[in-house]
Amino acid sequence: MARVWIEDRAGHSAYGQAVAAAKKAGRTPPGRYRVRWYDPDGKLRMKTLARKVDAEAERTKVESRLSDGTYRDPAAARVKFAEVAEAWLAAQVHLKRSTRNRYRGVLDVHVIPRWGATPLDRIRFEDIAEWLADMLSGEAAGGRKLSARSVRKAYVVLSRVLGFAVKSRRLAFNPAAGVPLPKPVPADHVYLDDLQAEALADAAGAYRVFILLLAYTGLRWGEASALKVGWGASTSMPAVPTSSRRTSRTTASSTSTHPRTTSAGPSRSPGSSPRS
Repeated sequence: MARVWIEDRAGHSAYGQAVAAAKKAGRTPPGRYRVRWYDPDGKLRMKTLARKVDAEAERTKVESRLSDGTYRDPAAARVKFAEVAEAWLAAQVHLKRSTRNRYRGVLDVHVIPRWGATPLDRIRFEDIAEWLADMLSGEAAGGRKLSARSVRKAYVVLSRVLGFAVKSRRLAFNPAAGVPLPKPVPADHVYLDDLQAEALADAAGAYRVFILLLAYTGLRWGEASALKVGWGASTSMPAVPTSSRRTSRTTASSTSTHPRTTSAGPSRSPGSSPRS
């Protein structure tokens, strides 16, 4: 069992003088009981309390945390969130630059403005839940409501910083764990029928064949743009690589600004004219 003890200062002359001085000045006298212990680094720590029952409860808590390994230096948890967030981001050397830049943006726009000046030990589960709700309603984003997806991204960054604080032994647990998250609303996709796909292709001019390729093969944008003439039997129309073929009904894919279509496609060749 870790060594934690309570010191009763009632018989100390210095304590008696401090109590007398406090009463004379109309201040609250200093606590009578002092809980003392050695932390995992061998440093002597202490906490002063007025009542014996409170001192005994503190002794039990410290003993338990020292024994099960969850003890954390109270001073380490008083560091500001922003300081730990910068240390966390600097430690993400395994991430791509684009991912680090996204995290940087989320920290600067959403997380640090709310939590940057808050000590780690003052971040509470219920406060995080309220913050998420405020972002959804617009109260935490200058009146601008955030989507459920954006709120979840802000939560992920906050939680990972706090998880980093746990691993660096500044916190005993992550206060963001288990906070209810908003469910993202499914995107309202627009799907084109055959006639609409043909009309779009005709309007695309020189890109007509490419639009039909996207519409009737199900290729994603990156796959379609990487095709080379000569991959198939015909050199006039790039064939679909074997790994990209679909065996069932397919959904046309492109960038987020392009319509999408679900169609098995007409029986004629995509490169032929739609009119007889």
